[in-house]
Amino acid sequence: MDSLPLLEAVALNRGILLRCSGKAHANRSRRLRLTFDIGIVEPRAEGSRLSFEVSTREPEPTSLNVWDEEEPWWKVLGHPLVLVEEHANECVRLQWRHNDDNPKIIELSAKNDFVLAKEIL
Repeated sequence: MDSLPLLEAVALNRGILLRCSGKAHANRSRRLRLTFDIGIVEPRAEGSRLSFEVSTREPEPTSLNVWDEEEPWWKVLGHPLVLVEEHANECVRLQWRHNDDNPKIIELSAKNDFVLAKEIL
């Protein structure tokens, strides 16, 4: 998995998710943008390969839809990312909130140039 240390750094610093936006649909995205209080990370899909990039540019005002109230993102908005795990099936699980504080886990994977997001817990 490319650039996974980037997300691990966000988790290490307990980055709080402030906004989720993208193009297509909240659970299946051609473009996904996760805005944390400490920076912006864009998961990317190339075929079934998932990578993560730091974004330093502002998107066009109409190029992305805000998914702050969409599944599964509204459940983790305003909470810190605390754990990043890579799994054998080429997916990444992101855990918001600690195990003793009603954790939420969202799994990101790539398929046919789409980033797929699925709530696990």
